[in-house]
Amino acid sequence: NSLGAFSHDAQTCRPCVVGLEYIIDPNAHECTQCPAGAVCDGSTLRGLVEGSVWMPDYSDGTYRLTGCPPGYMLLNTSSSGVFSHDVQMCRACVVGLEYIVNPNRDQCTQCPVGALCDGSQLEGSVPGSIWVPDYDAGIYRLASCPPGHQRVVTNAQGEFAHDAQNCKPCVVGLEYIIDPNRDQCTPCPVGAVCSGSRLEGLVEGSVWVSDNATGIYRLTSCPSGHQLLTTNAQGEFSHDDQTCRRCVSGLEYILDPNRHHCMQCPAGASCPGSTLQGLVQGSLWVPDYAAG
Repeated sequence: NSLGAFSHDAQTCRPCVVGLEYIIDPNAHECTQCPAGAVCDGSTLRGLVEGSVWMPDYSDGTYRLTGCPPGYMLLNTSSSGVFSHDVQMCRACVVGLEYIVNPNRDQCTQCPVGALCDGSQLEGSVPGSIWVPDYDAGIYRLASCPPGHQRVVTNAQGEFAHDAQNCKPCVVGLEYIIDPNRDQCTPCPVGAVCSGSRLEGLVEGSVWVSDNATGIYRLTSCPSGHQLLTTNAQGEFSHDDQTCRRCVSGLEYILDPNRHHCMQCPAGASCPGSTLQGLVQGSLWVPDYAAG
């Protein structure tokens, strides 16, 4: 009876409600409410999602959801984090917006800006980008970007930002990058042309060397008739101002392009830009390399 005592007159076999309840052992258990992720015919339980796994727990007479297929998140707890029989279900991750690494442990995770997500898997939107699953954290991490792209994995504060992960393309004609996985897209110096991934000197014969420690190219040498410029008006190194300036033919000359300045041509000489020739036949002009 209602007090839990044996009642001869109340004895009966009560049918479990079809569509709302199930029962595992009619002689040991009670009719149990059907979980949100299942359909119940009164006697048995079947998962709504194909591939979901439900196991009977004979100790308490309930079914427990133990496995969901790819692209689904296993839900079995209330908002307070406590197991809840009635809320058990395989929740589909949103195609195009979410992915999941381990359906039986992880949550549906928002798709990073640099990826495409089909609900279960993640694929980089940039060909050649490499994304690696972090099974401990239940997320994908962007591990590598192709040439001409900057690997972005942090926010403005320098902290890892899952949702912001992407391979940012360097602007063709305006920027370059040496190591996509370490460096940033860098403005092209005035004396070079940049393809986004590479840098090439505008002046034929100029030598640009990659500085892996700083992630920039440095102009180290200019051809004859040019002055190597690598500093600003304050005499400080200026990456963006690097160029080989051509000495003005007829008005200037230079001895060592990598060390000296373009010098005004003396009144008694003619200067084609790189060298100096005396106007008077037989005059002798001697280079002073110390003074330039």
